[in-house]
Amino acid sequence: MLSNLFMKPLSLKCEAFYLENFLSEEDATAIFSEITSAFDITDKNLTMSDGSVCTSETSTYIFTDEEYASFDALHEAWGGRSAWTALLARVRE
Repeated sequence: MLSNLFMKPLSLKCEAFYLENFLSEEDATAIFSEITSAFDITDKNLTMSDGSVCTSETSTYIFTDEEYASFDALHEAWGGRSAWTALLARVRE
């Protein structure tokens, strides 16, 4: 496959753990509700730097630090973005 020519393994070496009670059901429901009701996370169209529009198979949305939330900081080809909400900031921490 041609795409395999460009794929390289990441040199990421770390241990990952599953934390069963990472979020309470109440917190998980609140975060899901906030994300799905307050942000357009379904837009699959990405405007490229030349102005053309590409449609991806999945939508993209970035939650980021305030200084990266504008289209001046990250081109709109990266998709929609917002600064961390209070609920998401708790997860990020």
